[in-house]
Amino acid sequence: MAQEDLRENEKIVHFHVDGLLLQGTFHDPGAANPPVIIGCHGLFADRQSPKQTALARALCKNGAAFLRIDHRGCGGSQGNFKQETTLANRCRDLMAAMDFVKNKIGLKKRMGLFGSSMGGAVCLKTALQNSVDCMVVNAAPMDFSSVIDVLKKANQDQLLSKAFYEENPVLAKDEELPISKILIFHGNQDETVPVAHALALHAMCQEPKKLRLFKNGDHRMSSSRDQGIFIEESVDWYREHLF
Repeated sequence: MAQEDLRENEKIVHFHVDGLLLQGTFHDPGAANPPVIIGCHGLFADRQSPKQTALARALCKNGAAFLRIDHRGCGGSQGNFKQETTLANRCRDLMAAMDFVKNKIGLKKRMGLFGSSMGGAVCLKTALQNSVDCMVVNAAPMDFSSVIDVLKKANQDQLLSKAFYEENPVLAKDEELPISKILIFHGNQDETVPVAHALALHAMCQEPKKLRLFKNGDHRMSSSRDQGIFIEESVDWYREHLF
C-alpha cells in the first residue's frame, strides 16, 4: 500500500476482528465527544479512496470525527482478500470498527456511516441489526448480479471465492427497510450498478431520505463537479441529522 499522506489531526489506528488486525485512519476534530462517521470502501478499493478521504477531511473540518477502515485483505489490514471477501465478513469488520470507536476511542455520541459501492451494501446490511443515526451511500448495490456480470466480462470473477457469490442478493427488493436519515447518491449511467438499484433502495427506506442522481454519472463518480456536489451535500446531510 502506498504511504499515506497524513495531516496533523489524522492518525493510523488498529483494531481486531476474527483474529485479524485491521487498519484505519482516524480523523480527530479536537472537539469533546464529537459525532463520528465510519467509512467503508468498495470491493477492490481501500480506505485511501480520494472521495472518502475528501469527505472525511471536510467533515472533520466541520467538527465530526471520521474513521476510514481497510476491510480484511485490503490496504493495510490483515487477511486473504480472495478467501475472506464476503458481505458477511465486511459487515463484521464494520461492527468491530463501531465497537472500537465506542470502547477504545471512547466516542459514545451519535454515529453515522458512509459506504461506496459494496461499502454501501455493507452499511445497509449492518444498519438492519445495529443502531445507526445517519447514513450516506454512493452506488450501493441491492444485489451483486450486475457486479458479477462486470467481473465475468473483465475475467476477474476468479479473484473472489465461492462464498462471495453465494451471498447474492444483499437485500430483498420487495420489503420496507427500517432505515431512515439516508442520503443516496448514484450516477444514472453507472455501468456496474444500474441506477434502478438506487431507485429501489430509496423507495424502500423511510423518511427522512433523499436520492441524488448524477446526470451522465458513472460508477466511480469521475466528474469533479459531481464530486464537489457529493462532498457539499453529504456534509450538509450529516450536519442536519447527526450533529
